[in-house]
Amino acid sequence: MDGSGVVHLQGAAKQISTGGPNPSLIATLPVAARPTRNVFTIVHTFAGTYADLAITPSGQILVIAPRSPAVEDLSFLSLEGITYQAPGPKSFGLRVDRLESRGATVIAVLRVPRVLVLRVARVTSHGLVLVGLVRGPSSLPGLA
Repeated sequence: MDGSGVVHLQGAAKQISTGGPNPSLIATLPVAARPTRNVFTIVHTFAGTYADLAITPSGQILVIAPRSPAVEDLSFLSLEGITYQAPGPKSFGLRVDRLESRGATVIAVLRVPRVLVLRVARVTSHGLVLVGLVRGPSSLPGLA
C-alpha cells in the first residue's frame, strides 16, 4: 500500500486445483489491504489469454474463467497493474505522553476531503472523560 492508501498488487498466481470447496479462490488479502466493495478487473493469463478477477471485501481474490469459445488457461495469472483504494480507519487514537502546557499539534492528511473533528478526552481513574471537540481548519477563522 502506498502513502495515499492505494493498494498495488504485484506478481502472478497459478490455479493449481480445479476441485475443492472453492477452486476459484487464489488468495486472501490481509485486513488492511481489503477493499470496501468488490473490485473486478481483467487479467492477463498464459499464452495471451485472459480471465476476470474479483477481489471481495472479505479479502478473497477469485478468478472467473472466460466463457467459451475463449481459451481457458489459468496456469499463469498476472496481478500486475491491479490497484484500488484501501479503506482508511474511521477513527483512531492519539496520545500525548507528557503534559503540554500549550497543547499538542496533530497533523492529519486525509485522502478525501472531509470534515475532521477531534474528540479530546482526559484519562482518569474512572476511564476517559470528554474534555471537548476540536473542529478541522475549515471551521477556524481565516483558514477556509
